[in-house]
Amino acid sequence: MSPEEIAAEKTLTDRDESQVARYLASSPEFFERHPEILAELNLPHQTFGSVSLIERQLLTLREKNTDLQRQLSEMIQAAHANEELLSQCAKLWLELFDARELQEITAILFRHLREDFGIDESQLWLCAAGPVEIDGVEVTQVGEIYHFSGSVFSYQEPVCGRISEQLGFFFKNYEELESVALVPLGDRAELGLLVLGSKDPQRFSADMGTTFLRIIGSLLEKQIGRL
Repeated sequence: MSPEEIAAEKTLTDRDESQVARYLASSPEFFERHPEILAELNLPHQTFGSVSLIERQLLTLREKNTDLQRQLSEMIQAAHANEELLSQCAKLWLELFDARELQEITAILFRHLREDFGIDESQLWLCAAGPVEIDGVEVTQVGEIYHFSGSVFSYQEPVCGRISEQLGFFFKNYEELESVALVPLGDRAELGLLVLGSKDPQRFSADMGTTFLRIIGSLLEKQIGRL
């Protein structure tokens, strides 16, 4: 680069820096609007308004660190909760594995749902040809399931949400329930439906993950299919 080109570039650089300096001087709130820039700056301890830039940068980094710590804490809590749920599913499967009678299967299922998973009320609806005289088990037709659930379970996904009078059809005593989970058994609930109710309105929210509900449904479906 020739001396003339070097001089021209320096003039442009000086002019650009001057424009930036004038803009920052007239816009002291700039770093408030763009805190992410502060995290990337390497600055001497020079005063910018009532708080120095270096102090503002440290504050921004502390806030970012606090947010990351909060996210990490939430992830750890979720991991512990998932580990506990997985352990409970494993316990359920170990007991269900040797069960060969529907009455034994349902007794094991309802006990685990109540004691391990904290479910306030549960009911099993089976699409069976004849009557079934087992506590907590009702016989129905798949069309009736579709009608009262408002779903045909096309994607085999459990349906969760707030209780309604229509969904209350599936429970013996639904007046105290606030949220429900409907777990289809078989393709589009052709084998039946496991319904879970909770007094907690947030227990079965419409946007919750349903992985463990699907696991429980699969375990039950497998055992019923072996009868």
